Amino acid sequence: MRRQEHLFPVLTEEQIQCLEPFGDIVEVPPGGEIFREKERSDSFFVLLEGEIKITRQVNGQELFIVNHGPGEFTGELSVLTHGENLATGTALEPSRLLKIDFFCAMHTVSGACPELMAIVIPALAQRRPEAMTLDNQRAKLASLGVLAAGLAHELNNPASAARRSAAHMRERLGAQREAAIRLCEHGVGPDGLHALQKVLHEMAERPPVELGPLERSDRETEIGDRLTELGVPDPWEVASALVEAGFARADVDALGLALPCDAVKVGLDWLANALIVQSLSREIETSTGRIADLVSSIKGYSAMDQASVQNVDVRPGLEDTLTMLGHKIRRKEIRVVKEFAPDTPVINAIPGELNQVWTNLIDNAVDAMANGGTLKVRTEAEGDCLLVEIEDNGSGIPEEIRDRIFDPFFTTKPVGEGTGLGLDIAYKIVTDHHDGDIRVDSEPGRTVFQIRLPDGS
Repeated sequence: MRRQEHLFPVLTEEQIQCLEPFGDIVEVPPGGEIFREKERSDSFFVLLEGEIKITRQVNGQELFIVNHGPGEFTGELSVLTHGENLATGTALEPSRLLKIDFFCAMHTVSGACPELMAIVIPALAQRRPEAMTLDNQRAKLASLGVLAAGLAHELNNPASAARRSAAHMRERLGAQREAAIRLCEHGVGPDGLHALQKVLHEMAERPPVELGPLERSDRETEIGDRLTELGVPDPWEVASALVEAGFARADVDALGLALPCDAVKVGLDWLANALIVQSLSREIETSTGRIADLVSSIKGYSAMDQASVQNVDVRPGLEDTLTMLGHKIRRKEIRVVKEFAPDTPVINAIPGELNQVWTNLIDNAVDAMANGGTLKVRTEAEGDCLLVEIEDNGSGIPEEIRDRIFDPFFTTKPVGEGTGLGLDIAYKIVTDHHDGDIRVDSEPGRTVFQIRLPDGS
């Protein structure tokens, strides 16, 4: 963090002497913790000697905030956030600190050292929003990091499948060309080639059939017997490969009538390779189509670059958000139920900001559920408002903390697994930026977040 004098003023010796009667001297060795993130505290500290480092845990990583030197004070933000430390203070070298009860400072010290409090109070007033701004930025970056990791996985699967299919197709095309040369060597003319193309076309048009072990065995026997009659070498080995490619007895009969006996095996080889090439082309089409869909979702989701208010149908944004979080949702085998009303109203909104809201709420819902949970996303018109509901069947939010979930920095997740800003960001976007309303209704086994936004009519 870039140091700013108004945020980190250095107290003079006279000002520190004024404070000393109201505090206790604490000595901390290198590596010792003065205060720890998420633990409760009602004190702040003035550093007399040494140096301390302030850090936070975000998504498993230690994030550096600032270093404090002699004459600077720290730890006071914990009192402004329900007594929970927002960060960890660690001594970098042997350090001496003056530990002062915050409430004592506010009442007693303010009378004894008014000039000092004129320095401390403005710094306190500005550190909190500065800390929130910094954490907001880091929360967004952390969220983007999670989405990027999920997208890398989502894109890698179809890309790898397309690459494998393309490599396999190259091999099969080579084998098909070799079979075509052998057909010419066996004297197969235009009529025989047309017959092969006809069988290929008919088989390509058939819907795929899943065969059970018994049905597969019967089909191999039928085809093997027919190949034996036609004098095809290794009939049973060939029969197994043909059944795998989708052949039936009638296909072999058609080729037996159209091709010379010594060319039937080569014709079947050409046909099997042609069918496999067609199948591989469909796999490539499916995989690249999946990639195209993901890119389209990314483009829709990244409307956060569009900062202007515009007419917005929230349904595509919700769909894109579910796609962006798809890897996490599938990893926990969560069933997604979408109930989008046909008359969902269009609203005046900033689409990228709404996508942030959906991301924070859906991501929290996924985290709250055990494997195999159910996530419901609903939209409907409610009077002159749009109502969006995001429901999960997780453990619920305890009643004693329900009133605090929208507070900045408040989180029930372990240290390092959450910034405590996701719901605060969502609340500000809905209420401050869009004149809407966000509420939560929760009980064990069911939590519903309701977002109401004025329609755009």
